[in-house]
Amino acid sequence: WTPITATGAPIPQNTVGAAGTSNTLGNVLFFGGKVGQRYSNDVQVVKIRDNTAEWTPVSVGGEKPQGRQGATLTPLQTDSNKFFLFGGSSDVTVEDVPYKLILSDGTYNWMKTRPNDVFPSSRTGHTVTAWKEDGRDEKMVLFGGCDSANACANDVWLFTYSTERWEKMEITGNTMPKKRSKHSAFVRDDKLYVYGGLDNNDRDK
Repeated sequence: WTPITATGAPIPQNTVGAAGTSNTLGNVLFFGGKVGQRYSNDVQVVKIRDNTAEWTPVSVGGEKPQGRQGATLTPLQTDSNKFFLFGGSSDVTVEDVPYKLILSDGTYNWMKTRPNDVFPSSRTGHTVTAWKEDGRDEKMVLFGGCDSANACANDVWLFTYSTERWEKMEITGNTMPKKRSKHSAFVRDDKLYVYGGLDNNDRDK
């Protein structure tokens, strides 16, 4: 581990439950989170260069999502200037509408998607991982998470970024992972790996 002191401005306030990610350009992005009693929908960017970090003001436009915590923000593998936001919760609701965040001409623009009639339930504490098969459109792989009643899931959904369509995967096998939230997941060699998390949102398991 190497401690890094960030410079620049504006430096964000202490935040709980922000969605964080990075891209191949060396930028780390944060979205939302709970700041005091407020649910934020801010986009914060810190540039990492040679063990230095600098908070950088950004211009954000488009149809902005509602403030929330516990969402996921996932970059595309094929375009490091495009991101996919899903889920999260506020004091009003748990979200189920995906958004795209696209960097163009120095401005981050939000786009609310218009998915098909088949889509996953609203949730938080889930994972979303980018997946690109050879010769096919890039997809986002959603697993797990819990709804507003703390009912958790172990379903798998695919979101095709270009067509904005959800597809629920048919899962086979005798060793289905338990329903869970706040786990980790990644895709490697066309396989989804899931580790840890809370067993059906039970903090004691």
